[in-house]
Amino acid sequence: MDDSKGETAPALGISLSAQFAQARSVVFQTHVALDVGKATLDQLMDKLNAVADRQEAFYAIDQAERQLEVETNATKNMARRLEEVEANIATKMTAEGRRNPKLTAQDEMQKKQAGDTLEEGKKRVAIAQKFLDELKQKAGNRDGANSGPNS
Repeated sequence: MDDSKGETAPALGISLSAQFAQARSVVFQTHVALDVGKATLDQLMDKLNAVADRQEAFYAIDQAERQLEVETNATKNMARRLEEVEANIATKMTAEGRRNPKLTAQDEMQKKQAGDTLEEGKKRVAIAQKFLDELKQKAGNRDGANSGPNS
């Protein structure tokens, strides 16, 4: 009779839990031999984390797209505000009837603030677009093939 029935070799248990958007989560569980080398263990953890990162990126795309839309709409409003400020200044200049009309300090300040705000909005759109592109690249296609940033 075999006395080793039911006995197992000592092992290290590994669990990696990942939480995704849309109330999704996954737990990876495995084990390795107790005397596993650091390089092998690092490779295993890198593999598990890469899978979790890809899945997380896939589920973050929708939120990133919504954020890009919000930033884009805000920037359009900022551009309209700058146009309004410039139109008001132009109207004021022609209404005064001077040969060399000059901007008032308030007009200059409003125009500068509107222009600065628009530039900041453009930067935010670029950041949101870059983040979305990175997520799409990291997520790849659901069939496993990598996708380009514009797919």
